Amino acid sequence: MITNLSMHLICIFVFFLNPPIISSAKQISLKSLANERTPHLGGKLTYSIKLAGVRAGTQTITIGQETEWKGKKVYPLTSVETSTGLVERFYRFRADRLTYIDTNHLGPIFHRRSIEDRKYHATVEVYYDYQDQTVTHNKNGKITKAVLIEGCQDELSWIYFLCHHPLEIGGSYDFPLLSKSSIHKATFKVTKETIKCRLLGKIGTLVITSESTRRKIWLSDDNRRIPVRIEAKVKVGRLVATLRKIEPLTQRNQ
Repeated sequence: MITNLSMHLICIFVFFLNPPIISSAKQISLKSLANERTPHLGGKLTYSIKLAGVRAGTQTITIGQETEWKGKKVYPLTSVETSTGLVERFYRFRADRLTYIDTNHLGPIFHRRSIEDRKYHATVEVYYDYQDQTVTHNKNGKITKAVLIEGCQDELSWIYFLCHHPLEIGGSYDFPLLSKSSIHKATFKVTKETIKCRLLGKIGTLVITSESTRRKIWLSDDNRRIPVRIEAKVKVGRLVATLRKIEPLTQRNQ
């Protein structure tokens, strides 16, 4: 149930980014960001999750300031998802996730997630080797490898990456996305819409629609690019995440 939302909601953390809207190529490439990237700012977002109108869980995502990991400068992104309310009584779920993004090319270099899904437990670690062009996926000790495709993103990094790239209203884009242990092509298109947000009021938004990943994201159409709403289609219906709280980054919540 909520497990299906994990990947869909992980991406709602890019709320202070400010990419311009201009005409751009259809194929997103890391190289295209060299002269157009926006400044990195940290912060914390909290979302409530509903399934068929019933409160099902919460998600908190933190974007940390620049730090070091194994001698490389990185931005740490973390996400904590938990089941709540009535759902918690019969379906317990928790996911803790971390991705380190290289500050130079904005691609992920390490990802870890720990998942508790009722009685099921799993720990996954993913290492990206840009020199050897390989991705190493380790799930509970089972190791698989894949060829690393330029521009590859994971479930915590892809929206961060996209929000540093100029987007054309009405444009369609594709990029490689690591899902489980395989890399697939994901696609999305960009439109505009005005919606009501409980936290921010009536606002204009950029709508990112991805049929290939079965998700839809509303970003505030201003210099903050706050993801205010997420919808994800799952087997049991539609899951909706709504922004409830925005907090500046402090030393404590890094």
